[in-house]
Order: sequence, then C-alpha cells, then structure tokens
Amino acid sequence: MVLLTGLFILGFLASRTYSAAPPVPGRVVTLAGRVLFTATDIQDGQKAFLRWGLMEYGSIYGHG
Repeated sequence: MVLLTGLFILGFLASRTYSAAPPVPGRVVTLAGRVLFTATDIQDGQKAFLRWGLMEYGSIYGHG
C-alpha cells in the first residue's frame, strides 16, 4: 500500500510539473517595438543548456 501510494504521489507531482510549466512568450520586444528574442530562441537556449549539462557546470565551480 505504501509503495502504491508513493508511486501515485510521484506520478501526480510529475504530471503537475509539466502541466503547470510557465508559458513561453511568442516574442519579447523593447518599448520601441524591436524584437529582442522569440520563442524559438528560448527553446534553442533550453536545448543547449540541457545538451551541454550546464546545470552541473555552475555547481562544479561554486556559482550555484
């Protein structure tokens, strides 16, 4: 019973993680209307962050 309850809670929290993710804006512009970056730029940055394992990079050198 404890195992099933734990797995249910884990599954519930995992589903909430993806359904409650913050929205990605289509584009970000300056007050003058110039486009700074788009949703594609954000997604490309996230892919590079994950591909190169940059979460661990800061931890190795004590920056996070």
